[in-house]
Amino acid sequence: MYMDIQTALKTLGLNEKQVAIYLALLQLGQATAYRVAVKSGQKRPTTYIVLDELIAKKMVIKLPETEGRTLYFARTPEEAFAEANRSLVAAKAMLPEILALARGQ
Repeated sequence: MYMDIQTALKTLGLNEKQVAIYLALLQLGQATAYRVAVKSGQKRPTTYIVLDELIAKKMVIKLPETEGRTLYFARTPEEAFAEANRSLVAAKAMLPEILALARGQ
């Protein structure tokens, strides 16, 4: 089965805008939100929102402001997939309790 890059990233729970911004930032290295917006083709206000979403998903790191600029960088794909795997393992550990709830226990 063939899977493209966007589809692979969507399996991590990303939507199209998140995929576009993550890939743009991955290509740029460290960058401002403005540069990410230009590279990804997204509007700047949208880029800020999506960067915050990606930070919450632990796929992007926001660096402390220096010289009046905030820089962002993407975690490596290996780190992103490892984090997703850790989350899945933790969720699977709760499966018996979830099933018990489904059975009304």
